[in-house]
Amino acid sequence: HIDAPIYPADVRCRNCHMLLQNRVVLDGGESFSLHVDPAVQAASVHGESMTGDGYTPLRCTSCHRDTERYAFPHQPLTVDDRRGLTLAMDDLCQECHAEIAALDHDGVHQVARDNGEMAAASCADCHGSHDIQSPNEPRERISDTCGECHSTINEQYVGSVHGAALLGEDNPDVPVCIDCHGVHNIAP
Repeated sequence: HIDAPIYPADVRCRNCHMLLQNRVVLDGGESFSLHVDPAVQAASVHGESMTGDGYTPLRCTSCHRDTERYAFPHQPLTVDDRRGLTLAMDDLCQECHAEIAALDHDGVHQVARDNGEMAAASCADCHGSHDIQSPNEPRERISDTCGECHSTINEQYVGSVHGAALLGEDNPDVPVCIDCHGVHNIAP
């Protein structure tokens, strides 16, 4: 009944993906879940929690709108691993966030990917996908996010006077990673 024309495409996406519990196994052996929790998406910056000021929550089909790519039944995935999947989805963010994407293209992470270092951060690595939160609230989220990849430097930061003030004393009036390095157009 889900394919009945009375159901908008977004409803069909949500109805299936909120119920699915199985995982897709990629050619390289890695897997990922097909489940999308509607409450998690609704609590994200693209969800219900951000209504107001002319903003309306995004729907599945707001991002996943390419019917050739996302039509049901879904086309087989052509990536070997989860990293390939993450990078293949990067263009979704760029459709709405073109100015930010242009900054990223000049940044150290894109340069690294262009040079074959595919582990370099992309949109979803720092921001997530369906669970996107405000990147700087609370402020300690910034160092936590950068620390996911830069753990050694983050340990130094945590032990520094700035890290101790931010993380130990809840003082948000201290520098974090982006204050010195920038956000998307990070210089080498």
